[in-house]
Amino acid sequence: MPSYGTAVLSTPAAASGAPYWTFHTAAVRRARIYKLICTNTQTVFSQLGVIRASNTPVATTSTVPQAYDPADAAATAALDTAWSTPPTVGANFLWDVSIGPAQGSGVNEVWQADKEITVAQSSWLVGWNPGAGAGGILTVSIAYEE
Repeated sequence: MPSYGTAVLSTPAAASGAPYWTFHTAAVRRARIYKLICTNTQTVFSQLGVIRASNTPVATTSTVPQAYDPADAAATAALDTAWSTPPTVGANFLWDVSIGPAQGSGVNEVWQADKEITVAQSSWLVGWNPGAGAGGILTVSIAYEE
């Protein structure tokens, strides 16, 4: 499977119970995320949880991933930071982390080939603020296969 990467330098400063970002697939291919990096751009304590969306959001601001090998097909997934219909989520997070109140603090997750987060066709993964307070602006980078 071809590998792709995408990143944004600034997500929304998510309120408590709100999204920082979403990553979604189209109807043609699923995605297997093998690396996720999120870092704080502010000196604000931030919590980040990764969870599957309970609804079908409508993204209004997206970045298109780029193939690591330019000979590969164009990506069909997208990384989003604004929505006309924002995501909603349940309570069962895939994982969550607390990010310290310092610029550059964050998380760098790399999963083994048999432990990747798979996003099914026409599905949404959400970077969510599960904390009681507003989170800072984050950078996010995702590497994946589709």
